[in-house]
Amino acid sequence: MSEEKIINQENPVEKLSQLTGGLAHEIRNPLSTLKVNLQLLEEDIREFSNQEDDRVRRSVLRIKRMQDEVNRLRDILDDFLQFVAHHQLDFTLFDVNQLIEQLIDFYEPQAAANRIRVLKQYAPQPLPCRIDAGLFKQALLNLFINSQQAMPDGGDMIIRTTRDDGKARIEITDTGIGIVPEHLDKIFNAYFSAKKGGTGLGLAMTKRIISEHLGQITVHSEPGKGTCFTIFLPLGREVLETKEP
Repeated sequence: MSEEKIINQENPVEKLSQLTGGLAHEIRNPLSTLKVNLQLLEEDIREFSNQEDDRVRRSVLRIKRMQDEVNRLRDILDDFLQFVAHHQLDFTLFDVNQLIEQLIDFYEPQAAANRIRVLKQYAPQPLPCRIDAGLFKQALLNLFINSQQAMPDGGDMIIRTTRDDGKARIEITDTGIGIVPEHLDKIFNAYFSAKKGGTGLGLAMTKRIISEHLGQITVHSEPGKGTCFTIFLPLGREVLETKEP
């Protein structure tokens, strides 16, 4: 193959990602305009129409439903754009225990508002891994939100970290409704969701981020009892050289 052909050769996956990302942006922009105009239309109807008229009330209700659909479509597009984005990872040797503690501190107000008790049990020693802290926190937060949605009446979320055969092991367990067996092998697929209104990209994004960190994620669940996601990350090379034989 000539040098010219090599230079001009394109990765079809990257090309498709660029095209779909561009299409999503083109759709997102008019949605933003539509949202603003619907809001202005609602304000005009409220200001210049008889609020007691049944037709006016029905019109306002229809506008609100349209606004809800526009917001839903924007959320889907935002998730999609995030999913297809090419990540430039900025790896730093980071203690997993410390990173999780920072994320829990950020998440706990939301947990309290949803009657969720966060319990944590960290490995006694640091667990340094090469991590893009921002992206990895996003992956963990997706799992937190998934557990939160599985406990609509509240419950316990338990986060444990251990050292496991040269890897950092992170477990996120909830006492929620669990996952039916026929869904277990699909939950990491893009656009699969058993939740009403779910985009099905949260867990797919989480798996992708963990894979980009050379890690793995597994899930164990029992309907009516809860779910446990387990993440394995390779420990940093510096630690392996000094701590492992």
